[in-house]
Amino acid sequence: MPDTAEQVAASGVEGGLLRAELALTDALGGRHPRELIAAGEQDGFVRAMVASIHRVTAAFAPRPVGYRATDLRTNEFRGLRGGETYEPLERNPMIGYRGAYRYLREPDLFALELRVLAEVRERTPNLHLMIPFVRTRWELEAVLELVDASPLGRHRGLHRWVMAEVPSVLHWLPEYVGLGIDGVSIGSNDLTQLILGVDRDSERCAELSPASSTPHRRARWTSPGRSGPGVAVHQNVVAGTSGV
Repeated sequence: MPDTAEQVAASGVEGGLLRAELALTDALGGRHPRELIAAGEQDGFVRAMVASIHRVTAAFAPRPVGYRATDLRTNEFRGLRGGETYEPLERNPMIGYRGAYRYLREPDLFALELRVLAEVRERTPNLHLMIPFVRTRWELEAVLELVDASPLGRHRGLHRWVMAEVPSVLHWLPEYVGLGIDGVSIGSNDLTQLILGVDRDSERCAELSPASSTPHRRARWTSPGRSGPGVAVHQNVVAGTSGV
């Protein structure tokens, strides 16, 4: 979290993973982003997000900080003030309207987030983008087009990562690399539930979804269709240990 960034950075870690939601909830003040836009308060939102994220990137600089873009599920967005007006009621939001697909259906909200990242990188270029819950190649390609068309896309040295939370990433990885993806961060919570077919929010099926005890580690993958050393792989295990 931004409040503990300096302490975590001082511990000697190689870099950080920042979940958007940690800064987003404070910047929104408990309101749904659509309600904030309707009130014309986008600039205030951007300033609050930039200040929060910059506190983290400045603490870690020049070490890299991966920013995992917003991936609140619809039931979580509905819990914000005004959320019931804007969010669908889904029977299984875990595999519903979320992640990269949502960016394509609401590009104006994603554009605000990209604007925030561009402004932070003007001061601390150690910030990089992680795209969550990517299901298909066409979806990722379209999201990357939005990134490239934004102010963030003009930043040299920006790394573009995907979160490996959906098993289809294994199938599509060579093509993701061909689209310019620099690395993969393994999201063990979502990946475990989708491999096992178990909703991790289900108390009745809790014993079927074992908690991950795998230690944090890094690896290098060499994928067909890419020359050079390969794709960086980061295992994201527990929010309190691998995230900021």
